[in-house]
Amino acid sequence: MPSDRFKSHVEETFFAIPQEQWVAYYEAMFAWDKVARERVSACKLPILYIEDSGGCFSDLPLFSSLCPQLVIGKTVGSGHFPTLEVPEQVNSMIEHFIKACLKN
Repeated sequence: MPSDRFKSHVEETFFAIPQEQWVAYYEAMFAWDKVARERVSACKLPILYIEDSGGCFSDLPLFSSLCPQLVIGKTVGSGHFPTLEVPEQVNSMIEHFIKACLKN
């Protein structure tokens, strides 16, 4: 995305990871897809989902319907790497989420 100011740093980091680790990661991710609905529905813990400002590749309406305690946050002015680009927004969302959870 054009807003990905840290793209070169992330590419360097990603390319430093051995291929077999990437294969294991994707195998685990695809295995998760097969059981995700069941496990997300069973989860009763508070969940915070933080999305970048570029858009979402997840089915958030489905996620919300399966997990009513889901809280969705969206960063402003970031690309795919909000923890690098707008860490103050991400940290603030996490802090508010934890405080809200502790009140309940």
